[in-house]
Amino acid sequence: MQLRQEQLGIVLRHARWIQWQAAQISEAHDLGHGPGEHTDSDSEKFRRQARDVYELTLPPHQVELIAESFEHCAGLMELMQPDNSVTEEWNTIISYLRSISKTSAGDSGHPMAVEWVGSIGDRDRV
Repeated sequence: MQLRQEQLGIVLRHARWIQWQAAQISEAHDLGHGPGEHTDSDSEKFRRQARDVYELTLPPHQVELIAESFEHCAGLMELMQPDNSVTEEWNTIISYLRSISKTSAGDSGHPMAVEWVGSIGDRDRV
């Protein structure tokens, strides 16, 4: 399936955000900060500790918006068929986005955005 231009724009904005995050992590490593203890963003421990950071640094509404945005982007990415040369990385990013969206769900384990499967409309916030 091919995405509409607006939908592709959502995926590309998330890609730029993830690229920015990677650059920040690389810079932190250059400044002497080693990698964190987590190697699996799907783990419950990662989500619990990430949720603690989000709750300390972001207002609840912002965390909800991030969860909705990430869940929506992951859904769009699942509709696309990437080139075989990037399939593994593509699926890793989908998994990461879903994990982060679950992070905001608290102890229930359900992402706040899971019911939303509609069009972009006013949900195009990232």
